[in-house]
Amino acid sequence: MSSLLILKISNRGGVSRSYRFRHTGEYVFGRARDTDIRLPENDPYISRRHFVLHYAPDSSSVKNLSQKNPVHVNGQPVDQISLKQDDVIEAGYTKIVVNLVPVDSQFVSCNCGADLSLLADSDGQALDLGKHVEYRCRNCILKTYGKPKGTVDGYWILKYLGAGAMGKVYLVYHPETARILAMKQITEVAEAQMVKRFLREIRILRDLSHDNLIQYVDGSSGDKKPYFVMSYADSGNLQSLLFDEGPIPYPVSFQLVADSLDGLDYIHKKGIIHRDLKPENIVLHKTEGSLAPKITDFGIAKKYSNEEWTMLTGQKQVFGSIFFMSPQQILDFQNVREAADLYSIGVSLYYLVSGRFPFDYPSPYEIRKYIKDHNLVVGKLSEGLKHMGEARSQIAVLEMIIRNEPIPIRERLPDLPEACAEAVDRALLKSGDCRYTSAAEFRDALRECV
Repeated sequence: MSSLLILKISNRGGVSRSYRFRHTGEYVFGRARDTDIRLPENDPYISRRHFVLHYAPDSSSVKNLSQKNPVHVNGQPVDQISLKQDDVIEAGYTKIVVNLVPVDSQFVSCNCGADLSLLADSDGQALDLGKHVEYRCRNCILKTYGKPKGTVDGYWILKYLGAGAMGKVYLVYHPETARILAMKQITEVAEAQMVKRFLREIRILRDLSHDNLIQYVDGSSGDKKPYFVMSYADSGNLQSLLFDEGPIPYPVSFQLVADSLDGLDYIHKKGIIHRDLKPENIVLHKTEGSLAPKITDFGIAKKYSNEEWTMLTGQKQVFGSIFFMSPQQILDFQNVREAADLYSIGVSLYYLVSGRFPFDYPSPYEIRKYIKDHNLVVGKLSEGLKHMGEARSQIAVLEMIIRNEPIPIRERLPDLPEACAEAVDRALLKSGDCRYTSAAEFRDALRECV
């Protein structure tokens, strides 16, 4: 089995950096400017040419080049030695930790078979991004999408995907790394407060990495039109899955939501409250034949370890999607904690498995079904709602969520196993203190059901 070699280099000043080696060759380390890897020039115990690394996919070794201060491996001076996992190379005050990562001989390839390994890891992120992104060669991209519709900082705009409150989303291709990604770019007419929220989303996302979260890849917060690039989920979202297939059987919906709760547990442990969880904000990516849910859209998320976030949400503002908001979020959006997100996930699950809301009000799925059944020609769901005679003011809807008890899910689905119904209903309890204590506890309860 061949291996990718990663060397993590750190000095006594606490500065560290990593280098990745995949292509066979010799690499000289030392203080001289013409070395391949330059070590700290202010370290008196490092020679101009201190040692040479011999790298090949099936073996790696170091050979000493310094007469006065020989290179050490695991505390012992060496002339030449093969490297193993977790070996520590020492040159003066600099320590270099060896990481040998087993990889296939062609570790990134296009669907057509083209080897994209060199491009994919040209910025050193291929391993970190792992299963988060897809790769394609230029020829396949051009055959599939035609010429780019435009470019932004080297990213090819392939097609428009949609728009949200803060910006537009595009499918993009980065020819330098062969990655297919999604780009979110703020609109030109965005208000200053909206720009601040957009930049906040960038700062939150770039510190997160989890299989059940959308993955930040790149971005720009420049003066023109800020944007960020993220992994592209190719299979829609939980809302579109419900629209396409109807109410989702509980073994499937429970598993999708349990996996989403893995991601939610991760961000909660980072001190982040999402505050806008709903089926549309849980996107789906097909991986090895199954759908992997990924939480996205952190535009109104709040990080409790930073007071800056509080300044961006006014005392009387209410943000989020109404039917997925907890009573606490409606009454005090600024100060909601983890229990509010658990409620939102609970309503999402209720909706996915039943097609209905836990209150006496038509859901988007029910409205679409009504429009289809009655052969109505309408442009928006709100027009279908008027035909149903169910249009109400936002205030009336908010009051309903605050005052009315959620309808137990077994009244919607009498055949749902009792333990499964209890798992859903607990997440919707009026008091946040009576819900699950964590996303992990909610996740475990759902997995016990399937």
